[in-house]
Amino acid sequence: MLQEQAPARPILAYRGIGEGSQYQWQGALATVRVSPRDSVFSEFSLTDFEIPAGNNVDLMACRAVDRLYYCTGGRGEITLDGQAHHIEDGSFVFCGRGRALSVHAADGQVLQLLNASFPPGPESRFDLLADKAQDRLPDAATCAALELLTQIEAEALPESQRGPTFVLAAGEGPSYWQAAPSVGEVTVKLTPAMAPVYNIAAGIQLLEPGALVREHGHRRGIECVVAVQGSASVQIDGVEQDFSKGAVCVAGPYAMHSFRNTGNEPFILFSCGTPGGAELALAETGVLHVPGQPRPAEMPRNAQTGRILVERYGFVLPSNAADNPETAAKG
Repeated sequence: MLQEQAPARPILAYRGIGEGSQYQWQGALATVRVSPRDSVFSEFSLTDFEIPAGNNVDLMACRAVDRLYYCTGGRGEITLDGQAHHIEDGSFVFCGRGRALSVHAADGQVLQLLNASFPPGPESRFDLLADKAQDRLPDAATCAALELLTQIEAEALPESQRGPTFVLAAGEGPSYWQAAPSVGEVTVKLTPAMAPVYNIAAGIQLLEPGALVREHGHRRGIECVVAVQGSASVQIDGVEQDFSKGAVCVAGPYAMHSFRNTGNEPFILFSCGTPGGAELALAETGVLHVPGQPRPAEMPRNAQTGRILVERYGFVLPSNAADNPETAAKG
């Protein structure tokens, strides 16, 4: 009989602030943070874009890649599948396969975009793009190799081969207050229910000063976490690292990790991964944040949180965790 076992060595990655392979894409600075060429992760890629004020960047369409974008600074406008949308710090964009995307940074505003692509996107191929994409689109041969499409080519695809698109403003999306020690809130940006042909999830978590996400892991799937505001520390597989704005960590199956806000201001992290589920767990164990209503004065931790996380959503908790259902059963 087959039995699930934890890997002998957890699969993980950590990137310090600004760490990654860089190249120029039509005048924008692209920094590849995580890709199959610099990590063991083949499910996704992560790339930062820094677009100078007033610049236009054509990110084209991907034939077989679904892309997420989160704005970490500045403001501007995107044109997504022919429709214009204002974006600013905190905006979230889902660009399904076969949909064209271009970006304009507002005058006087450097626009910073975080991109996660499932599976790894063409923007992560620094080995092909470093010498070919300085201030113009890649040549036809490179586009063909990367399955990049112009808007006209994308519009010619059958609709059945094109994914959904949507844009969420900062603060938009269902939000849930979290109990101590994770004092703060979680805002869901993407679930399989929002893009039903995908098994990708994304969200934002705000931790108040001194708050923390307790040590945990996931039996299946990959979780990528990016610090987008404030100062924190991350402990991953027993090693503590700085996790201030711009740092990245990726936790594979059973890789134990935790976060702590070490600053005097709220700390915000962006997380995405596959398969989805963690965002549903936080929604179930939290309290719905109704717009205009303050955080409840009393918010005790759900006594069933550990059981919910482990049995319904595949979380892994330390053996000495008070709410680990296996520990509780033995006690």
